[in-house]
Amino acid sequence: MSEGRSEASDESQTVQKQSPFAPSDESDIADVADFLDIRHLRMEAFMGPMPHPRDLAKYEEVLPGFADRQLAIQEKRWELAALQAKHRQELENRSVESEIYQAKWGLRFGFAVAVLGFVTAAIFAFKDQPLAGVAISALDIGGLVGVFVYGSQSRKNERLEKMRILSGQEDASE
Repeated sequence: MSEGRSEASDESQTVQKQSPFAPSDESDIADVADFLDIRHLRMEAFMGPMPHPRDLAKYEEVLPGFADRQLAIQEKRWELAALQAKHRQELENRSVESEIYQAKWGLRFGFAVAVLGFVTAAIFAFKDQPLAGVAISALDIGGLVGVFVYGSQSRKNERLEKMRILSGQEDASE
């Protein structure tokens, strides 16, 4: 019995706990390394108006004063962009003020024409020409309604066109 036990203990000593994927000798290690083909990849991105500070320092080593010149150029670009934005805003303000001015005067003239039409219709109606008075009133009201509908439709088309432009869609008429 003692012999059986010694054989069992010998067998347990020779059996090693190894992973089936672990290499057993150096040739297996080389095979695994070739199979895995391990690589290391590092990617770095930097966006901005100036080069990355590390790159800027390298440029400065090669060409002294480069960083100062780049900064001066970039500051001029920023100033120019600010001036252009201010100019564009002034133009937009003038355009909006002009549209408001035109709209006010358009309303005033429209009101004057409508009142003139109704006064003319009333004069015809009191001068024993009721059909002429009704016709002038109908034309006056029809004209007001037509202007209102045309203005509403044109504003709607303008909004749709702006939405198309802002969304980046091409104009269908082109």
